[in-house]
Amino acid sequence: MPLNNNDWPEAFGFTIGGDSPSYIISVQPGSHAHNAGLQPGDQLVELHNQNVTQLSANGIRSLAQQCPSIPPSIVVVSCVKTCELVRDKNGRYGMTLIGGGPVYVEVVDMQSPADRAGMKSGDMVLEINGVQIRHSDDAKMFTHGSSRLKMVIIPGAGHQSVQKLAQKFEQQAKERAVRAEGFFRKVSLWPCTILQFGF
Repeated sequence: MPLNNNDWPEAFGFTIGGDSPSYIISVQPGSHAHNAGLQPGDQLVELHNQNVTQLSANGIRSLAQQCPSIPPSIVVVSCVKTCELVRDKNGRYGMTLIGGGPVYVEVVDMQSPADRAGMKSGDMVLEINGVQIRHSDDAKMFTHGSSRLKMVIIPGAGHQSVQKLAQKFEQQAKERAVRAEGFFRKVSLWPCTILQFGF
């Protein structure tokens, strides 16, 4: 058992994510968290008798690290939902995933298998076909290689996170475009530079 809460929750065998409310993302087998019965998808409701449903994962982490009891007592409620999707005639599931630890549904196409299964933008994805998903890239092996997906999700867990991630990726794309433009501008000057120095 750790001697303090400085590395809570990882030191106790679990990770959390999400923006008000926050959820348990993963639980390490054989850990203190696993032995206490915590499961991925549990929503954090209370920490040390304080309501934390309006706190982000970082806010809860900060609160736990200041708590006098080791580990802090927590109250959780299970919020997981299982969705089964079958590829449509075009070979698609009709959704886009985004993020890396945790992973969220970014877009769901209307009348798609994902839409018919009840999935929405902002759903947090915990597992696909029994495998824990830590990054949106992890999902590619399933979306390309399987005709059926069994997804474990937390409905609506990441509306704010999806918006932040989408804005972040959009900003990164703009920055890459600016860098690429600058690179090609420099490349076009290289022959002039070479001639100028007489090489």
